Amino acid sequence: MKMLTNAEIKLLAEAIYMQQKEKGIHKRAGQTIREKDMHRLFSISYEGRKLMKQIPISDNWYHIYSEIERAGVKPEETKSEEIKDIRTILECLPEPEQEERVKVEKIAKVKDSTYLNYFRALKDYDTEPLELSILTYTNGEKRIKVNFLTSNVYHWYVELPFVNKKGFFEMNGNKFMFMYTPKNLKRFLEKIDDTLRLYHPFEKLVQQMITAYTSSEGEQIKLKKEYFTKAVSKCQGRKCSTLQRKIDQFISHAKEFYWEKDSTSPIVWFDKEVGQVGEYCFTNNILLDMSYDDIIKYGLVEGVDLLTGSTSTPAKRVSLATNYEIVKDAEGTCCVTKVRDKGELSNYLSETKTVYPFFARTSGKRNNSATVKDTQNLIEPLSMINRVYIK
Repeated sequence: MKMLTNAEIKLLAEAIYMQQKEKGIHKRAGQTIREKDMHRLFSISYEGRKLMKQIPISDNWYHIYSEIERAGVKPEETKSEEIKDIRTILECLPEPEQEERVKVEKIAKVKDSTYLNYFRALKDYDTEPLELSILTYTNGEKRIKVNFLTSNVYHWYVELPFVNKKGFFEMNGNKFMFMYTPKNLKRFLEKIDDTLRLYHPFEKLVQQMITAYTSSEGEQIKLKKEYFTKAVSKCQGRKCSTLQRKIDQFISHAKEFYWEKDSTSPIVWFDKEVGQVGEYCFTNNILLDMSYDDIIKYGLVEGVDLLTGSTSTPAKRVSLATNYEIVKDAEGTCCVTKVRDKGELSNYLSETKTVYPFFARTSGKRNNSATVKDTQNLIEPLSMINRVYIK
């Protein structure tokens, strides 16, 4: 057995001492938070996704890593050709068989229609949509199939959820609601723009499709053109599994992280058992995500009801004001437009507050899905059961 030299023993002793001395520090990533709350430091929620945060390390460890980097020391790279990235392996797998479709209905050629506006972000990738079709599966769920052409060579398609006029859609047996999101909220609040313009759900999904990752500051970093072209070049007219996976994950995260209060995802998982009035309150909602400071600074905002949400998160998910509707302009952009005049208050209050007086009282004003309005029929009230508790 080879004995350690004095220098090696000293180095080992120093390493053990440092590890024991700072054991609690790097367990808490240099913070003073308790160990059981550690998970709060490592990720943040953004648009329904969990993003990893940069974690600071203690000074001694930072010094060691800095010295290694300056010395140019790199870990030994493996030369094995058998080890592949998991994404590469997934792309090589055969595409799963499609479900049998009951009906295929073509909607329109996209080139000269208002649908073209929803896919303009793909111009940076020399990609244009060709045709939209409605696919109806045997389980009754619907999808929108969009055929694309890239560099006038590569033909491929993805399937988007069939979002109805109220903003609802179903996927894999679950019901979701897709909110509109503003394009020019700050300019509209500062009265630079006269009209509040919105992202259509398809525009938002296209954004996710071409996003490589989201930084901890919430900035979306787009895919490089060469990676995008490489992904679609393998399709040969079939579904692009790489881009389809991005769409599906964006939707599924809405259900997996529905409990995240600070989530800014425009998609909300919707309980199928919620009553019709509750569903009505979610119809054509807009994700403004304004703060208390914004409400104080800008005051009333024409076209939307800022007090739609709960008292803890006002002006986050808002309903349209009574006098307004979402209307497409000549270019197909969705805009909050005044279409009727039922008085001054109807420029700022949603229809629920003007139709059902009790919505302006007690917890009903929050328009959430946990109040009596979902279980109590407003036209023919159900008999209420009084529970008696015996001590």
